[in-house]
Amino acid sequence: MAKENLFSREEVLPLAEKVVRTIQPLCRNIAVAGSLRRGRAQVHDAEVVLEPLLSTTCDLEGNRRVFVDPNTLRGIKRLFPEAGIELAKRPQFAPANGDRYKKFVLSNGCQLDLFISLPPSNFFVQFLIRTGPGGVANDFMRRFWRWGLKSEDARIIETATGREIPTNSEAEVFAANHLRYFTPEERDTMDYVEAIKGP
Repeated sequence: MAKENLFSREEVLPLAEKVVRTIQPLCRNIAVAGSLRRGRAQVHDAEVVLEPLLSTTCDLEGNRRVFVDPNTLRGIKRLFPEAGIELAKRPQFAPANGDRYKKFVLSNGCQLDLFISLPPSNFFVQFLIRTGPGGVANDFMRRFWRWGLKSEDARIIETATGREIPTNSEAEVFAANHLRYFTPEERDTMDYVEAIKGP
């Protein structure tokens, strides 16, 4: 990318954190991801991953279903102007306004990618993927095959049975992949790359 598309961390991080604070009340989980989370001094964009508040219901047989109340999603959308973001409409930004991925522009002109974790996706798997870096995160997910597992819809699944492996933190995602926890800053190092490729 051209140099003019780079923004300083000091300029972008406060804006991304404002988005998180504004939308937080309607989220089960929300956090800054991507290169900002990895501590990069300059970034091309900001990334935020969120999981909306979830509701549950039971059918007549007592089967439990987890879902996102449409009113919650509408409430999040109403907070976007207060968060200081607008949907990207400029020619240099391809439009994106789907249920799971939206593209915005921060007040300083930096692109904001908003990734929405909806059932059956697991927020912490999605958070790890979106923290990156991209190619290395893909290698991390492919590594699950060694243990008879696979990454599917941002979940960890037993290949033989289709059973989901529950993960309630990033550390548990690392443990499921037989790796120690690497901090976001460590994920830009060769130690992380070699650990993923190693035994």
